[in-house]
Amino acid sequence: LYGCADQRRCHDGRGRSTVMSKFFTTSTNITKQLDDDHSITFKKLSYGARQRLISKCSKVDPFTQEASIDFAMLSLETFKARMVSWDGPEFADFACTAENIEKLEQETAQAMLALMGEVSEELDDEEKKA
Repeated sequence: LYGCADQRRCHDGRGRSTVMSKFFTTSTNITKQLDDDHSITFKKLSYGARQRLISKCSKVDPFTQEASIDFAMLSLETFKARMVSWDGPEFADFACTAENIEKLEQETAQAMLALMGEVSEELDDEEKKA
């Protein structure tokens, strides 16, 4: 069904060329500038990781059997799962941990989420072209 024509060439970080399938999420980290002095590094989630987060943030009413998702919690848990690191003078004394992500100022968190959203849209556009 899907052959080698559906694969892309990339580099494995050691200068070697390797074949990367467009059907699997790689562990490639993405770094974006938050401002002139600060950057964030994050990753794209795999299907399985995303489904586990949705399951974690879902509830089923035992009486009505209706399912509901806590979208605020899903957004927070997705943010924490995608973040890899941050860099810059304002982050110097704070490790990139789930606890510290929750302590971010609202404006900073929103700016980071916007960068992640831009990359998700870019990746989706690239996937559509492939």
